[in-house]
Amino acid sequence: MGFRGRDGGIRPDGMAVAIGDALTGRLDRGDLRHEPILGPTTLGDEVTFTWDELLALPTDSKALRAVLEAEVREHAGVTDYRVYRAASELLTETPAPPQLRRALWEVLSALPEMTLGDPTTDALGRPGALVIADFSEARYGARQYVVDQETGVILEVRWMNPDNTAVAGRMTLVEQGPRDTAPAADPPLCGSESVPPAGC
Repeated sequence: MGFRGRDGGIRPDGMAVAIGDALTGRLDRGDLRHEPILGPTTLGDEVTFTWDELLALPTDSKALRAVLEAEVREHAGVTDYRVYRAASELLTETPAPPQLRRALWEVLSALPEMTLGDPTTDALGRPGALVIADFSEARYGARQYVVDQETGVILEVRWMNPDNTAVAGRMTLVEQGPRDTAPAADPPLCGSESVPPAGC
C-alpha cells in the first residue's frame, strides 16, 4: 500500500518482482521498486476523499452512512454492497482515526450481510475476530476479515472462492501506522530520467 502523506507519497511497484518470480520461480524482494505518488493524496477507491475530507467525516454512524450513501449513488449495484465496499476500504486503506474507525464498523455491523465468525488467526498467527461479508446472493461474492479486537484494525482480508467454501486469496497487513520518513523514489525504468537512460 505504500506511504501516504497529505501532498503525495511513495508506493511499491511489484511488477519487477512479479516478472522475476515468473521467470525464476523465486521471490526477490530486492527487485521491489518505489514509485512516487504525485499530487495531493486521495484516499479510497469506491469513494474518494482528500486527507482533510477524511478527517472531517462524521463519527455518528447514521450520519456517516448518509454521507457514504450519497457518495456511492453514482455507482450501479446494490446500495448496501456499495456502502460496505466504501466503509471497508476506508478501514483498510486510510489513516482513519479511532472514532471514525468505530463509526465505520458500526455502519458495517448494521448491514444484514455482515456476521461474526469464530475467533481466528491471520497468516502471521495474530489472533483476531472473524468478520464475514457475504454478498453471494447479490452475486458479489464473500470476503472475510481478521480484525484486532482491541483496536478495530484489519489484520487480514480473505477472498472466498465462488462456492464460499474455501479461501481463494488473502492480503495480510503486516505493518500499519504513522511514519516520519518514507523510502526514496526510484528513477523510472525508461525515459530521459531513467538510470541508465533507456527508451520506452
